[in-house]
Amino acid sequence: MRSFVPFSRLSYKGLGEPLCFLAFGPSATPAFYLALLPAASQATAGVAAAAAATATAGATAVGPQWPSLLTGAAAQLPLPPVSSLAWGLSLLVGASTTTILFTSHFHQIDGDRAAGKHSPLVRLGVERGVSVLTASVVGVYLLAAALAACGALPALVLGPVLLLSLGPAKSLVDYAVTHKLDPARLALLKRFACMWHIALGCSLVMGLAAARFCTL
Repeated sequence: MRSFVPFSRLSYKGLGEPLCFLAFGPSATPAFYLALLPAASQATAGVAAAAAATATAGATAVGPQWPSLLTGAAAQLPLPPVSSLAWGLSLLVGASTTTILFTSHFHQIDGDRAAGKHSPLVRLGVERGVSVLTASVVGVYLLAAALAACGALPALVLGPVLLLSLGPAKSLVDYAVTHKLDPARLALLKRFACMWHIALGCSLVMGLAAARFCTL
């Protein structure tokens, strides 16, 4: 557990939100995309076969031999490319997920400051924090529109996104603006962020399914 302690201290330097975005966005989403590709299962089988062959060869040699997945047949396995759609979705999912973490600090700014935790909201304050939250939510929809305009996201997805997630997005921003001077009420802000995140995710799934159905 000690090896993980330095990484946990990064949140005290205000890096929690950027790391959250990278972990749940550009890192996790493309990884799941690659894992679900048919070629991924073939590549996994090839790596396992190469490792088994290397281990068998090493067992017959003199002295201990460690199998390597970076030599032989395993090194020649092609990596399937990540589509522009997967990269675009990773940005949207990463942004909405990070919003949950960002809103969870609104009601504990004084406690974070006393503990020496320099979270974004400790640096920004409530007023500017609400402005950043508003800009971030609006930015997600502008990003979705830009992705659709450049062809990375099917245009048909925008309909469900606006229809299903715009209401929770407005509720999130309105609640933050209305209760920004009441820390007790701001403790509930992360629930609005969770509802927006769920609505956005479901709308993306529905829009992608509709786009896939229309192309059949």
